[in-house]
Amino acid sequence: MKKFILILVSSLILTIFVLFNYFLWVRGGEVERYKEQVESLKEDQAKSNDARNDDYTNYKNVLRQRDEEIENLKNEMDDLKTKSSKAQDNIQSLMTAKDESDRIVKKLLLQNDLIELKDTVVKWADYIDTGRYEEAFRLQTPKLLTQEDAKKRNDFIDNFRNVIQSFKLKSVALYREELSTDLKGSIIMEAQIEVKRVPGAIKGDFLEGLNKRYFKMSVFENSWIISDIMDYIPSVIVQN
Repeated sequence: MKKFILILVSSLILTIFVLFNYFLWVRGGEVERYKEQVESLKEDQAKSNDARNDDYTNYKNVLRQRDEEIENLKNEMDDLKTKSSKAQDNIQSLMTAKDESDRIVKKLLLQNDLIELKDTVVKWADYIDTGRYEEAFRLQTPKLLTQEDAKKRNDFIDNFRNVIQSFKLKSVALYREELSTDLKGSIIMEAQIEVKRVPGAIKGDFLEGLNKRYFKMSVFENSWIISDIMDYIPSVIVQN
């Protein structure tokens, strides 16, 4: 009887041990599968994150390219506006020059010689010589339109008053040489002036002795005026 009970207990213990090992084996397999699933999920998550990061990077690159394209377009538009503005200025300048040329041509067609042109320069030099600086300035700027014109008048007078002792026009003639591009179509009178300066005077554009000047002539209200006085005529650039 004791042996039977011992065998029965042993069988029960063995059965329990086998069942326990089986349970551990089954659970161990489930744990491994769970670990594998977790690792797989982690890998999938990492791949998904990498893909999203790549998409985000690509999106940022596309946005940057679009921004650069927009900036380039803005720069091109600014360049076009600048070129358009310059073109309009050039057109306006050409129209002004054409109007000036038309007035000069019309004036020349109405007279048979250059007496009026020469007389304008003669008067200007005589006004300087006799101290009538205001009248000389009016031969250059007939009307004072702005404060800047008034300042130019004052500067003009200061360049001669208490500076020039004698101002004698020796010769004046039409300048007939070829003119540079910016002077094309202009009427230029070439003059030589004998100057005596006040001793010790510092100001003034005219030196002691014989001075050569070039007078650019324009038309104002059907009369000749001096629009510019130049020390020299710019050289003509010959293009091959």
